[in-house]
Amino acid sequence: AREVKVNAETQYMVVTGMARSNDVASDNSILSTQVADLKIEYYGKGIPLAKQKTGWLTRLMDNIWPF
Repeated sequence: AREVKVNAETQYMVVTGMARSNDVASDNSILSTQVADLKIEYYGKGIPLAKQKTGWLTRLMDNIWPF
């Protein structure tokens, strides 16, 4: 997992999967091609994320306007 703060927003990246112990290097790293069932999650919390969300009127118009 990694946590990064950018522009008053905290961003998280979580990488999970399965690997053989023989494939893990001495610095505790591994190639992505050697990870089975790889899953990557990326999400954030903060002010910029909230500002990027469209307003309720825009969402309403998108649902009822045919064009």
